[in-house]
Amino acid sequence: MSLVWLAVLVFISMATSVTAQITFKSTGSISFSNGVATASPYPSLIYIGTNGAASLPGTIQAVTVTFNNFSAKVLEDVSVMVEAPNGTAFEVMSGVGGTTTFGPSVLMLSDGATLMSMSGFVSAGTYAPSVYSCGDIFPSPAPAVYHAAATCGTSTFSTSFQQINPNGTWQLFVANQSQGASGSMNSWQLNFTINPPALSVSCYPAGNFYEGETGAQYSVVVSNAGPGPTGGSVPAMVVDTLPTGLTPTAASGPGWNCVVSNQTVFCTATNQTAAGTSYPTLTLTVNVGPVTLASLTNTVTLTGSSDGTHTATGTITINPPNSPNPAPNPLIDANFNTNNSAINDGGFIFGPTMSGAAVLGEAGDQWNGIYVSSGAGIHLSYANGSNSPVTMACNSGGGYNVFSYDGGTPFAGMHYEALMENYLYNGGVPRTITLSGLATNSMYDLVLYNAADTAAVGRTTYFTVNNNTLSSTWDGASSTLIAGTDYVEFPSAVSDGSGNLAITWTGNGTAEGDINGFQIQVTGPQLGIRMAEPGSANIFWPGAGNFVLQSNTNLASTNWSNFNGSVTTANGTNSVTITPATGDVFFRLKQ
Repeated sequence: MSLVWLAVLVFISMATSVTAQITFKSTGSISFSNGVATASPYPSLIYIGTNGAASLPGTIQAVTVTFNNFSAKVLEDVSVMVEAPNGTAFEVMSGVGGTTTFGPSVLMLSDGATLMSMSGFVSAGTYAPSVYSCGDIFPSPAPAVYHAAATCGTSTFSTSFQQINPNGTWQLFVANQSQGASGSMNSWQLNFTINPPALSVSCYPAGNFYEGETGAQYSVVVSNAGPGPTGGSVPAMVVDTLPTGLTPTAASGPGWNCVVSNQTVFCTATNQTAAGTSYPTLTLTVNVGPVTLASLTNTVTLTGSSDGTHTATGTITINPPNSPNPAPNPLIDANFNTNNSAINDGGFIFGPTMSGAAVLGEAGDQWNGIYVSSGAGIHLSYANGSNSPVTMACNSGGGYNVFSYDGGTPFAGMHYEALMENYLYNGGVPRTITLSGLATNSMYDLVLYNAADTAAVGRTTYFTVNNNTLSSTWDGASSTLIAGTDYVEFPSAVSDGSGNLAITWTGNGTAEGDINGFQIQVTGPQLGIRMAEPGSANIFWPGAGNFVLQSNTNLASTNWSNFNGSVTTANGTNSVTITPATGDVFFRLKQ
């Protein structure tokens, strides 16, 4: 198959809702005395999702009211009204039981049960809301307008409270309607069955993922289609156990508390979100690879708000390593010299001081001759004499001096004698040269030259590029350029995302270290191969340079043939997927 780099493909599965009954109870007892009076406290309150109380998700499907350890000397004198957070008031009991006493016992009111007797004894149990005393007046702050249950009215818990948001302050108003009633209850409670909100989860990558990439990111979005807000002790929890090949390093988002534990990310929402809205986006950060397959499956799980479990499962296609592209710039040669009368450019004095090849290049190449008078920048020319966008700068701190030694070194009389005798001294501390204007994230062949005169015999200079360090110690005898004696070479130096490349050099400890010059040029493209899926291989190379992929079954043969299959290009990288036959197959790039 041919690979097409994909974003995360998301599938959302809805879960079975959870409709278990959830109870909220008042704190403190309620008492009412003989005579026409209100209870104490009046009203009694139950908090849901406010004043530090837990919230409820969704809307009300059903609700019942329970009076715990309720007693009344004359039951018919007790009138009870319940007011919801939205202001809807419902008289649930009045004029029942005649002059009989009740309790102390438990009394529950629920739609669908039997009405309480108007004049006969009422035992403990469950009854329908029952109002026989019509037009009761509840003292302020009870609402003057309310719904009444049968038989004075037709309202029920369902017609009064169904489908409303349960969150807020619920109020219970208990009042005596005539002389003689007294009583109490230890507490009252609301028993809810909710319509949980329908939650969903989806995830999206921020661009393509590459093998070896660090800091790759993707987003997780939790949405609430309603009814009602999210809520409960855990309004929403996202759990993502990443497949092998993706290592989580961080997770965050406004209103989310996240913990990364090995391969699993746990994120819990700390607040509610209304119906028809989404939580703030979660951003997960991962490191990629190495991987053996071209695609990975990641599953994100969502729970919370009594809505069961939801998953978002998708395929993350991993691109080949984001190999640096070969730079479009030709060779640049630079020699530190003592010519301080040439052109001044930003603190550097420079001009042509030598020509020809060294480790790199060919006859006729022109070198930039540089005399350092400060740490500012200089524009460099290509070896063919044309202008380049590349500039060079030294870090601040002094110690930039070009020294010349003409003591008859083994290089005397050679065309690169000036290169090997004149050098930039480091002042006894690490110094850095920064090249700017290079192609971004690109590979270069970099050669760095160290001092090679009789005063530098046995002197070691350490060069560091891309956190890799090489050293060179001149033996005082070589008359040809030798790696480790006259120069070091970084064949795959890589510029950063801004097109900069830093070169640091130092001596052994506080000892002197010197750099005579440098050469930098494009390096060839890297051809990579990895397993794509069982029986297939993915071959990839940088897209720049107009290189053609060729294959051969025998390295001794010159019969190379161009690959004639489909080549996919994504983000500067070419790739093909092949299913090779039995035996060896060799590949190369030709320009």
